[in-house]
Amino acid sequence: MFVEHKEQGEATEAPAELAKLSQAIRAGCKLAPKQIAGIYIDQGGGACALGAAMLALNIDYREGWQRLQKRFGLPWPLHGEIAGRNDGGQSREAIADWLESQGY
Repeated sequence: MFVEHKEQGEATEAPAELAKLSQAIRAGCKLAPKQIAGIYIDQGGGACALGAAMLALNIDYREGWQRLQKRFGLPWPLHGEIAGRNDGGQSREAIADWLESQGY
């Protein structure tokens, strides 16, 4: 099943059912190839690790973490760990690998 995802005026398809946060991050990296730090998503087509997941799931960044947390059963401290890894220079793919090793 696919949903339409619009990014900068272009329609793309993103999987509607992603079982894990790591999968959503990987899917979102394809939608926003540029990694950024400090914010979820920028207007230049960039996204941090969590922003990439939000894009893949078509979640508004203003409610993004709460929706991700609810969808995947994520503990609150995980947000800080992911953001710290992203802003510290770790690639989103490496973050997804780490999350997958943790069961997310």
